[in-house]
This record gives sequence, structure tokens and C-alpha cells, in this order.
Amino acid sequence: MITLLNKIRQAVINKPIRSIVIVIIVSLLLPIVAGVLVGHINNWFTSHETRTIQQSKWWAQIREADMLLMEGMAEEALNLYDEISKDVSPAREPDVYAYINYIEGMTYYQLSLAYDKEENLIRAIAKYEQALTVYSEKKHPLEYAAVQKGMGNAYASLSEIRNKEDNLLRGIECQSRALVIYTQDRYPLEYAAVQNNLGNAFRALSEVRDPEENLAKSIQAYEQALHIYDARNCFHERALVQNNLTVAYTSLSKIRDREVNLRQAILLGEQALEEFTIEKYPVDYARAQSNLGNAYTDLFWVTQKEDYITKAIDAYEQALCIRIIELYPRDHATTEVNLATAYAAMSHIRDREFYLSKAISACQNALMVYSVDKEPLTYAQIQNNLGKNYQDLSEIRDTKDNLAKAIDAYEQALRIFTQDKYPDSHTKVMNNLVSAKNCLESLDE
Repeated sequence: MITLLNKIRQAVINKPIRSIVIVIIVSLLLPIVAGVLVGHINNWFTSHETRTIQQSKWWAQIREADMLLMEGMAEEALNLYDEISKDVSPAREPDVYAYINYIEGMTYYQLSLAYDKEENLIRAIAKYEQALTVYSEKKHPLEYAAVQKGMGNAYASLSEIRNKEDNLLRGIECQSRALVIYTQDRYPLEYAAVQNNLGNAFRALSEVRDPEENLAKSIQAYEQALHIYDARNCFHERALVQNNLTVAYTSLSKIRDREVNLRQAILLGEQALEEFTIEKYPVDYARAQSNLGNAYTDLFWVTQKEDYITKAIDAYEQALCIRIIELYPRDHATTEVNLATAYAAMSHIRDREFYLSKAISACQNALMVYSVDKEPLTYAQIQNNLGKNYQDLSEIRDTKDNLAKAIDAYEQALRIFTQDKYPDSHTKVMNNLVSAKNCLESLDE
């Protein structure tokens, strides 16, 4: 204060009156400004301390929710995350806000695998988008990449329900953004996982447009992943990619180089089964056997060699050891449909009555899952196949009875395959129906 008075005194001696007034005003304001500043500092420390305590509380709750999630209590975890997020501001607590939304996105995605698929996937995507309002490529590269990867998977799953092409393209964009961060050199395992996801997405996109081009992209992505997993002895992940490549090469075989691509598919499928034993990975084992069965069936149609259809039947039957109807109804039914086709093919080589009877039984098993209400198109296709098997069996025994059953199956198929909605399928089934009716009428003449 003495120093301040001396400055004022000196100013009075040396400066004009205007300067004197300014110095006096400043001197009077200094204590006031200092007091206000001290008050603000005290308030800041108090506010910061309060926020620090609150954040500690949030993170403790988040850890509790994370533990619930790890214990499989997803809904309980989501309730706790939602409770925390009510008090969290994205502007003031961006890290907490982004983390909660990211974890909720992952959780909703996992729930979509169990129930309410479309609803939970939409929620997952919304949560991921909220997380990306905080996680940027430059400031939070790893978090950004993880969210993009998760969102890409969610879009890919959503494409199985609606807007297939659009959602697949969105998913591919997300995975591609993740690869900007997950480079092969810096993050090889994350790079491989994203490449596998891209392989799945391009393979699915090939069913919508540009099949050869997108299958080539799919195979290229899978091979990038395979290179990483092979070099690092990641046996399980390598087998997963080999199994995916089995499907991709089988699909490509329908476009070009049929036998070459089928043999490559079979080679990869058999390599996958070296890791996917029934004891270690029963679900993966069943999936690999089913895919291998598809490749062997297609190779049979190319070569007409009995050995390949025998191997196809064995592969499907191995898959059904795991895919029991009570646990895996859809997978069970799909395998039964494929097995019915293989049995019918074998019936043209030997033991005709035996294999036609088995084909009929397999179709009937599939229809226990694929009902007319839930899966009308698949239901109709199975009914047509069932009718053809009954019609073929009528040439061996119980002619009238089996023809009547064939006619009924064809008519069931035509309930779905109407002429206005599915003209090609309608014509095919109608021709089968006319043939069966003609055969039945000829018996009465």
C-alpha cells in the first residue's frame, strides 16, 4: 500500500491532471478487482473440487456397471449407465459422456444378437454416433477407431433386416475410417479384425450388386487378415477367416472358374477344421462343416462324382450333431434343407428309395422351424422340394399316396409363390403341380 501511495504521489508531481485522475481511479479499483479475483479463484477451486468428487463418483459407478456387463447382466448395466448419463454434460464431462455412449453402443449390439435385433441395433448406432461427437480422429484416434469399427458391425447386422445395400455401404465406410488409425504396422491385430469385417461386408454386398467385383474385394480383405493371423499364430482367428474364405470362394465359383474355386473353398474349409474341433469349438465346428458341405455339394454337380456328395452328406450330418433344434433352430433348419438336397442328389446314384425317404424327412424337419407365417419364402421353397421328393418316390412305391402328398406340397408352395408377386417361382411350381396331377390322372384311366 505504501508503494502504491508513493506511485500516486510521484504521478501528482510529474504528470498532468488527467493522468493523476487515472492513477487515482486505478488505485481505488485495485483492491476491488483483487477481491473479486480472489473470490473467483476460490469459487473455481470449490467448483473444480466438487466436479472432481462428482467425476470420481461417476467413474466408480461406471466401474460397477462394467462389472455387471462382464458378468452378463447387460440390462442391469444399461440401467446404471443411463442413470449416470442423466447428470453428465457432454460439454463439461466429455470423456465420461463419450465412454458411456461407446459402452452402451457395444452393449446394445450384443443384445441385438439375442433379441429385438432391429431395435437394439438402431440404439447401438445412435449411441456410437453420440460417442463420436467427442471422439475425433485427431484428438482421440484409438477411441475413434474403436467406435467406427463397432458402428460398422452394427450397420452390417442391420443390413440383414432392411436397406441391405445402403446399410452395408455405411458399414464399409465406418470400417474404412477405422483402418485410417488401425494400420498394419502399428496395430496389426486390430487391422486384421477390421479387414475380416470388411470381407464380410463386401461378401454380403456381392449378393446385392457387382458380385464378382465385391467378392474379389471380400477375398482380398480376408487374405489381408489371414496374413496377420498366420504370422502371429492366432489359430482361432485364422480358422475364422479360413471359414469365411470358404464361403467367399464357394460364392465366386458360381460366377467363374467353378471347379478351381470350389476346390480352394474345400481346402480352406478343411484347414479351418484343423482348429475347429468339435470338443474345443463346437459352434464353429458346425458352421465350418455346413460351409464345407455346401462346397462339396456344388463340386458334385460339376464332377458328378459320388465321393463328393458322400462327403457333403457327412459334413451336414456332423453339423447337425451340434445344431440341434432346441438350441439352434434356424441353423438346424438351414442344415436340414441343405441335407435334403444332398440326399435327393444321392438318390440319383444309388439306394433311391432310401435317400428319397431321408430327403423327405429332412424337409419335414426344416418345416418345423420355417413356418408359413415367419419365413414364407423359405417355407414355399421347401414345400416345392418336398413335393418333388414325393413325386420321385411315387415312381418306386405307394404311387397314388405319394403323388397326392406331392400335389399337396406344391399347392402349399403356390400359396406363397403367386403369379403376380413371384412369376418365375410360380411357373416352376405350377409345372411340377401339373406334372404330378397328370401322373395321378393317368393311373385312373
